[in-house]
Amino acid sequence: MYFLTISRNLGSLGDEITEELSSQLQIPLLNRKKAFDLWLSRVASRHELHMLENSYEFFRHDRPGGGSFLQYLEEQMKLARETGPVVFLGMASQLVFKDHPLALHLRIQASQPVRVGRIMEQFGLSRQQAMNALEESDTRRKKYVRRLYREDLEDPALYDLTINTDRISVEDAARLIVRLVESRQEDSGFSSSQLSFFTKDSRSPFHHQIEQEFADILDSYGMRWQYEPSTFPVEWDEEGNIVRAIAPDFYLTDYNTYIELTVMDPRYMSEKRKKVRLLKELYPDMNIILMDKNSLHSFMERFQLKKGGPAGE
Repeated sequence: MYFLTISRNLGSLGDEITEELSSQLQIPLLNRKKAFDLWLSRVASRHELHMLENSYEFFRHDRPGGGSFLQYLEEQMKLARETGPVVFLGMASQLVFKDHPLALHLRIQASQPVRVGRIMEQFGLSRQQAMNALEESDTRRKKYVRRLYREDLEDPALYDLTINTDRISVEDAARLIVRLVESRQEDSGFSSSQLSFFTKDSRSPFHHQIEQEFADILDSYGMRWQYEPSTFPVEWDEEGNIVRAIAPDFYLTDYNTYIELTVMDPRYMSEKRKKVRLLKELYPDMNIILMDKNSLHSFMERFQLKKGGPAGE
């Protein structure tokens, strides 16, 4: 499962690009604020949180339960990655996952004059105030990486792709990165189930024969569908890590309805039912049908389909 780490500087549009990527790829975004809210707040006192917010060196301090706060943060980041693709923004994630074969390390930057102009417009600052803000931000980010990892934040060797946004929009930068992700997926050799957290527009290899049969039935009635287009988290642990998720087998485009087949090993039936129940509770506006092979005929009758397209066409 490919995942992204993004480094940026203030005024580079890095935050905006990261949010756009998270939305387009439909994968979670983890940044410093979420790390504090989900993880560090559970193991640090109010005083310790204050120190972590304001002192790089405090991350080296031991925390209750053993190990440093930095080690704990890295552990949580790695656990989050293991649940599926994720976008890491900052937190020296390009160094935490420096040698990981499935990581795509990105750097978003812009020239000083462009950044100054953006900060002036965004915050209503004078030119000198904007320059001071940029200097302070750049200094703090460089110190965090240098003091904790003994690396240069701006070393180009740390990144697979660097984008200068002086003349590139948020949308164009996001499209460029999405294409890189798609290219890596195509060359990876991973199965569609291993990459299912990424949105997929094209048809993927089926995992089971019944899924092929179901797709053939849909095609015979002229129904448009997508196979495992998205994965939905349905359960988290106490630290905010995703521990259960579901990727419905089919999405019926014309009916805004997901189909989850339950014709596999009976031992997994209760787990699927639980996932679907949680899905309905968490996403009440979602239409999802849980069905087995014997339900295919009644399913077609329910939607009153005819060959050649949906009823009423």
